[in-house]
Amino acid sequence: VTILGVKGGSWKSERTDCRTEYRDEGRVASQGYEDVGFRVIQVLNGEEPEQKVELTTLPAPVVSAAALSDDAIQLTWQSVEDAEAYQLFEYDQETGLVRMLDRTSDTSYTVSGLTPDTAYSYIVQPFSYTAIGDNVSAEYRVTATTLSAGEALPLAFADVAPDAWYADAVRYVSERGLMSGTGDTAFSPDDTTTRGMVVTILWRLDGSPAWTTTSGFSDVEESAYYAEAVGWASANGIVGGYDNETFGPGDPITREQMAAILYRFAQTRGWDTTAWADLSGYADAGEISAYALPALQWANGAGLIAGSGGAILPGDSATRAQVAAILMRLCETFAV
Repeated sequence: VTILGVKGGSWKSERTDCRTEYRDEGRVASQGYEDVGFRVIQVLNGEEPEQKVELTTLPAPVVSAAALSDDAIQLTWQSVEDAEAYQLFEYDQETGLVRMLDRTSDTSYTVSGLTPDTAYSYIVQPFSYTAIGDNVSAEYRVTATTLSAGEALPLAFADVAPDAWYADAVRYVSERGLMSGTGDTAFSPDDTTTRGMVVTILWRLDGSPAWTTTSGFSDVEESAYYAEAVGWASANGIVGGYDNETFGPGDPITREQMAAILYRFAQTRGWDTTAWADLSGYADAGEISAYALPALQWANGAGLIAGSGGAILPGDSATRAQVAAILMRLCETFAV
């Protein structure tokens, strides 16, 4: 088992009055590593001595890893808005030194020549030609089992059977960092998905753009994990909330709400939303809310949301397994 500690962004400074700056100097080249120099610079009242400071903050991407063969791993991450390229580093946890691997404009990178049963840590850093992102995400850890090419990577969740209809979808969203488990070995596929969760997933899919403007919803606390995502979704017209100026982040999302949010998200991305399906053949077509009808017609026509037992089930809550399957279809349909 090869354990990959994957971390996005730059080094974290424990002091809020400091920033980090990139240096390209090699300090211990004899060991094969470079001190890439995330130099800590003191900042007082937003200014450095004799110069003003303008910081460009690039959000840290969610990074995942998958085994390609017995000695190769593919790192993948979401695109970050305003990033010109991505720098990849290998981090030696024992010495604390880092070695720059490469710089790429892609959102994936293959690392080969790995040794089984050895711990490797990698850093993916979004890079702007004017500044390095100063913020850092939490550390993401993924476990990749080395395997022969063509074999399936074992699922990490004990409650997802390999032959379950949603198994491939759970694997897909988990490896891409769109959805995580509800525990170390649990995914809880039958649990409902909340509105806050879905908006956060789409925010990640859009590259987790930094967002400081509040959403304006009275029930969205600024400290909530979904606050930035809801603010982003509200500002982009992806969500509108309820009539009483609340969002209901903890409410289970219904299938028609899911369709509406996906429809608006697709429109903001400039994707083709002309697909259409006649839903009159479903026994419960009359239960579809007027606001959600065009979205559900599109989602059904595009193959994202299907009916069950002759019904489209617009008011039913979407389970985590269903959301995983819908997200996988969305990403594959639009080559995200």
